[in-house]
Amino acid sequence: MEVYQPRIVEGRAAACVLGAGLRLVSWTVNDVVEGIRLRLLGVEGFTTDHPQAMRDALFID
Repeated sequence: MEVYQPRIVEGRAAACVLGAGLRLVSWTVNDVVEGIRLRLLGVEGFTTDHPQAMRDALFID
C-alpha cells in the first residue's frame, strides 16, 4: 500500500531551513511532479521507489 502525503515541504519552511544554513532532504517521493517541486524548493535529495523515472524527470545521468 502506498500512502501519499502531498506537500511534504512548503516554500516558507524550505526558506527557513536553507536560510539557517542547513541542508534539506526528504523521505520517499514517488510522484515525479512532487520530486521536481521539491528540487525547485532546494531539497538536495530524497529516496524513491522509482529511481529511473525520477532520474529521467530531473535530468540526472
